[in-house]
Amino acid sequence: MLSWPLFSIGDTQTTLGSLLAVMAVVIATVYLGRLARKKMQHHVEKLHVQDGEVSSAYGIIPQLIVWVIGFEIALHLLGIQLTTLFAAGGFFAIGIGFAAKSIFENFLSGEILRLERTIKPGDVVIEHQNNKWLVIESIGLRATKAKTYDGEEVLVPNSTVAQSMVENLTRSDRLYRLEIRVGVGRELDQEAILDALEKAVDELDWRSTAETPSVYMDEIGGSSVHYGIVVWIDDIADARERRSDLHRAIWRILRDNSINIADA
Repeated sequence: MLSWPLFSIGDTQTTLGSLLAVMAVVIATVYLGRLARKKMQHHVEKLHVQDGEVSSAYGIIPQLIVWVIGFEIALHLLGIQLTTLFAAGGFFAIGIGFAAKSIFENFLSGEILRLERTIKPGDVVIEHQNNKWLVIESIGLRATKAKTYDGEEVLVPNSTVAQSMVENLTRSDRLYRLEIRVGVGRELDQEAILDALEKAVDELDWRSTAETPSVYMDEIGGSSVHYGIVVWIDDIADARERRSDLHRAIWRILRDNSINIADA
């Protein structure tokens, strides 16, 4: 029964026995690929790398190698040679090659991002190509999933994240620097204004104590004087809310001291 012919591919006659052998190779390939992945992940974790993203990134490499070898053996048993298959496909094979190039490029970029840890889930980044603030949620096989500060979910190709100008604001810590400018009339008592601005900053109970805030005279114009106010916060996720709080605090202190804000 195992020698019964089923079909032919080229000069290769496929029998029931060879088909069962192919099925066994495929099953063994899937099993050995998973085993190789687990072994590699276990090895990486033994090296004190407890991050699941990193160990998963290392683990998928031996799994892919086993899969390529195993499925090549299975195709060979069926009489299919990959070189012959691509040659017969002609332009179709070229099209597949370009598509595969894009997929492989995004996959490889994702692996690099995971291994180097330049960007990781939870990071806040600025994607300068579109000038957007993004909160990274996950790095997939093809694309990085992120959310904008407006709540929009976006998918960015891994190759774009790896190759374009991306500023990671939380790589080492989540401290963030808030800076605003305010202008007042040139004829006013500038020393009193400086004292009022410093008092407003000192009374902010939410500012970070890890860095020293500063108030400085930034520019003297023809009819106005402009001040810069710098305050640090502990978590960049609060940047929008705290910037609003800082503006309100500055506006209140100027109002209470009857100081008019000059036009920009």
